[in-house]
Amino acid sequence: WGTQLFWPLNYRVAFKSIFVIDPLYTLPLTFCLIWLALLSRESRKRRLLNKIGLVISTSYLLITIGIKLYVNTVFDAAFTHQQITIKRFESRPAPLNTVLWAVNAESTDGFYVGYYSLLDTNQEIDFFYFPKNIHLIKSYEHHREVQLLMDISNQWFTLTTHEEGIVFNDLRFGQRTGWTSEDGDFVFSYLIKWDKKTLQIKELEKEFSDGKSLMTALWNRILGKDLKK
Repeated sequence: WGTQLFWPLNYRVAFKSIFVIDPLYTLPLTFCLIWLALLSRESRKRRLLNKIGLVISTSYLLITIGIKLYVNTVFDAAFTHQQITIKRFESRPAPLNTVLWAVNAESTDGFYVGYYSLLDTNQEIDFFYFPKNIHLIKSYEHHREVQLLMDISNQWFTLTTHEEGIVFNDLRFGQRTGWTSEDGDFVFSYLIKWDKKTLQIKELEKEFSDGKSLMTALWNRILGKDLKK
């Protein structure tokens, strides 16, 4: 969501250069903390270990910003090469690493989603297109709850039809299934519907039943393998 460094101003700061859980960031801190805890309180190594853990983790954090800047140039070049006209784009690392990156790019009527690994043999990116379908929200958008949902997503959302109403898909966290194609469900999706005269917004349940295959696909894509073959 971003951090409100300038609170009470409603402006959130997020560099999105590192996933919320990244072992390469956490493990040095954890290792040094455990070692430090085993030492006596009088040991001079405690301060040294504290500094080492902070230096390693902070250096890695700075490196991720450099990687993000490079990856952005790759995505930008791919848009130009494929003659895709976009209004804005936003990149982020895939779960648990900073080798595989995802991008959301907004066009006039929809969004392009693509992936690039630093281990890919080339910089040819396959983009998947998702139409906005903004017309579907017309009968709901004047409600405060829907406006809040749109604002929180920073307008990174698509809409799809549902037998009970419409589904609001937040694009910022990607897909949990089918993320190598235009199929599959998004990590955060919300059902917007009328219950008699009351508007209801319900987060759709997330299914991660086949975690092994998901992690295998993620690992293979990190390694630069084309999962569509």
